Amino acid sequence: MNTRLLNRAVLAAVTALLCFPIVSYAVVNTRLLSQDFSGSTFPPSGWSANQVQSQGTYTFGSGYWYHSSYGNGGANGSAVAWVYYGYTQYGNTSTEVTLTTAPVDASGYTSNADSTFVDFDLWAPENYYDNYYDNKSSFKVEANSTTISTTTAPSMWTFQSYSNYYGFSDPSNYGYYSSGYWRHYHVYIPTANRTANMTITFDAIIKAYCCVYYTYANNIAVDNVVISNSHYDFIGFNTAFLNFGNTPVTDTSAPLYVPLQNQSARTINLSNFTIGGANPNDFTIVRSPSSIAPESTDSVGVVFNPTAKGNRGGTLSFTTDADNLKNITVSLRGFGLVPVIALPSNLVLFSRASARFADTILQSVVVSNVGQVPLIISPASYIGGDHPDQYRITRLPVAPIPPNSSDTVTVAFLPTNEGLASAILYVVSNADNGTQQIPLKGIGILARLTVDDAYANNVNVNFDSVNVGTTVCQNVTLYNPGSDTLVITRNFISRSDYDFVITPLTGSDTLIAPEQSKQINVCFTPLRNGYRTATLTLTTNIPLTYETPRRDTSQFTINLFGTGVPFGHIALSTASLVDTTIVGTQICSSTTLTNNGTTDVTITAASFSGTSASAFVFSGATLPLTLMPGAMQVVTICGTPAVRGDNLATLTIAGTTNGQSINSAIPVDVVGLSVCASATPTVAFNSSTCLGNTPDTATITITNCGDVATTYTAAIVGSSASDYHIVASSVSPTVASNGTATFQIVYTPTNLGTSPATVNLTGGTGVTPMSVQLNGSANAAAIAGSGIAPVTDVGATSNTFSVTVNNTGLCNWTPGVPPVSAPFTYVSGGLTPIPAGGNGTLMFTFSPTVAGTFTQTLTFPSAIGVSMPPANVTLSGTTSSASVAEKTSQDGFTLGQSYPNPFHGETQVTIGIPQESMVRMDIVNQAGEVVQSVMNQRMTEGSYTVTIDASNLASGTYYYSLTSGNVRLTRQMVLVK
Repeated sequence: MNTRLLNRAVLAAVTALLCFPIVSYAVVNTRLLSQDFSGSTFPPSGWSANQVQSQGTYTFGSGYWYHSSYGNGGANGSAVAWVYYGYTQYGNTSTEVTLTTAPVDASGYTSNADSTFVDFDLWAPENYYDNYYDNKSSFKVEANSTTISTTTAPSMWTFQSYSNYYGFSDPSNYGYYSSGYWRHYHVYIPTANRTANMTITFDAIIKAYCCVYYTYANNIAVDNVVISNSHYDFIGFNTAFLNFGNTPVTDTSAPLYVPLQNQSARTINLSNFTIGGANPNDFTIVRSPSSIAPESTDSVGVVFNPTAKGNRGGTLSFTTDADNLKNITVSLRGFGLVPVIALPSNLVLFSRASARFADTILQSVVVSNVGQVPLIISPASYIGGDHPDQYRITRLPVAPIPPNSSDTVTVAFLPTNEGLASAILYVVSNADNGTQQIPLKGIGILARLTVDDAYANNVNVNFDSVNVGTTVCQNVTLYNPGSDTLVITRNFISRSDYDFVITPLTGSDTLIAPEQSKQINVCFTPLRNGYRTATLTLTTNIPLTYETPRRDTSQFTINLFGTGVPFGHIALSTASLVDTTIVGTQICSSTTLTNNGTTDVTITAASFSGTSASAFVFSGATLPLTLMPGAMQVVTICGTPAVRGDNLATLTIAGTTNGQSINSAIPVDVVGLSVCASATPTVAFNSSTCLGNTPDTATITITNCGDVATTYTAAIVGSSASDYHIVASSVSPTVASNGTATFQIVYTPTNLGTSPATVNLTGGTGVTPMSVQLNGSANAAAIAGSGIAPVTDVGATSNTFSVTVNNTGLCNWTPGVPPVSAPFTYVSGGLTPIPAGGNGTLMFTFSPTVAGTFTQTLTFPSAIGVSMPPANVTLSGTTSSASVAEKTSQDGFTLGQSYPNPFHGETQVTIGIPQESMVRMDIVNQAGEVVQSVMNQRMTEGSYTVTIDASNLASGTYYYSLTSGNVRLTRQMVLVK
């Protein structure tokens, strides 16, 4: 079927107008008209159309109906309406095509018990222009020229979309767009339109708006038109169930409606509205009309208010007094949604968490809503259990928690009791799984302190009698029997005779864990005779008591007692004596003996003990020696280390005072230092060192294997010492123990063969001199060669000839450019190295100016490398005859014939110069000898005429020659006088 008549707006409106696809409730008693367009006559007998033409006829700006042999399902035929617009102008343009049935008598069916309908099949696709431009079209069904159904764009088409199609085609060409896209319509004809000569008209009005050119509107097809009468009243009904979807429990959904249509000519009454099924209490009827007027519509409304979660179902039932559909039942469906609260598994808040009295710690629990509706955490959530007074809820979510979201509940632990404080957090919400319980297991902790056998927070420490100037120490033990870490915030002597000193607790030592202890060291050194006292005060972090009034129990005092008695005391001015010297060398130090006591001291002995006691000697005092209080004596202690490293001993000074033996001891140590150095015994140079080439370099490394830092000096001696030299300084920087020094030795040989020499190395005190052998050896190239030039005419230049140069030595050699003299000229080859044992080639030319044999020995002042013996390379060449060969051009230079020729005194010659050059011209006799020079000068590029004046020469045959670099041109001339 062609796709040009109705756009999607028209067809959608038609669908809404016709209300419902045909139902099978009414029984048809009388068929007034039936037409399937199977006949060949079009329009059919009794039918009419405003335009009829043959299929495919193009009429710009118009439309028409035609008959197609293809209809619904491909059978019989159909009536096709086609509209084509061409060159549409700005504004609105419309075309209307109509098809009218033959008249039928519908007047006998006007009672309230009767209904009349027109049925037809319709195809209504869309094309490109319908989809994008044609937005004002409409389609009508008329009874006796009165519209009984109509619609206007922009309603959308409801049938087949064929939006990329532009052109014309017949229903038979629709291909796979088959009968599945036809729609059957059942249109009720109102009573007022039922006449004795009633006709039904299908009317399509196609409009184009604004700027559309060559517009094609879709065609439509109409088939199987039937006009019939029914003797049953019925209600149109096409809603089998209402699905309310998801609704939160206790909420009420928006209402859904069951649409009803009275397709009769009398009022139909409704009654007995009831809700039944599995969950009748979850659904409520909110609209229940008691009747529906003739040819009118109404609806029954229901809302869903679930009382439980999950799938909920019910049925809506009611009765009518229509002939058909006396009992109507609609299935009701819905799903009740509830929130579901989720907490982390095995959750315990404050598990193993400890808090001090008056401190507060917070912990939070994540509360998740895994349900489908918002979760509300109630403010009625609370803390119960054994110790609810130890906790407080500090945060609850204020806003509902959306599905699949989370929030937090926070609890504070503020203990006032020591030990475990068990409680339960009850989280109250609207969740389906009820109130959640979370255990709370906080621990209250408190620090305590006992000092030895302290009672009432104080204790006494007695040192009894102690010699004046002598120190006696005791430890005071601090023990924490509590459950919290005890912090000693201060520990100090608060009252003192200055005879007592403590080593206070500092840093981490001020922290005493539960059931642990720390000690404070207290020392008594009586400054004078008699009874001495002091007080040690401790302050802690122990909080105030919880009684009323609250008391401070955080401070402790310790009373210190002692008695000083007179006593002499030997003191040394140093705590120890340590020095260093080389092993076997003595070193001495002084120290002072002092009596720091309150009575005389008699020194009776001074002795050394320990593994190295024999290394030390005491002197400077004659024993026994008595020192009054405050007296001093300087003594000397000398040590001679026997081994490397520590030589340890203890010096003990013994004596008596106040009838008691006393002594004083200090450790002594003399550290023995070793002196050691080692060097590479032999330095090997490159075996292929060549005379005249890059010097060879080697390194001598000296390691300081001793303990004394020193410098090292190098000196080269021996018969070939001049062939070597030390790079930079011959004295090294100071080398620490285990460090190294290096000397770089450069070998520059002057003769073939070995060059023996020695490097003598010396260091600081105790370093044994060392010698390092130098064993450099030198080689050279051995160059010889010769070459013979080809036999060449006088005045001519030979082709390039080669000279083979052989190197029978052990070193490479590069000739450089050798200086040569006429008649030989160097060409190339001098810059190519000749390897040891190899050969090279030098290229030359031979340009004789006189007849004879020529020999030349080459020298090589720019050679790289040395030949031993000196290089011996010779050149030789022989002329072919005494005649002179003529040559007129070479490398762009030209030499013209002289004019006049013969000549008397002067003649002229034309020459060509290709680039700026030095140019020489000579007159040569037949023997090849130059008899006169014509010119010798630099000339630029160009052509020149040169005058030759031979007036001073005798008559005869001569040659004039032009020479520039390797170019030599020659021509003959005859002088006649």
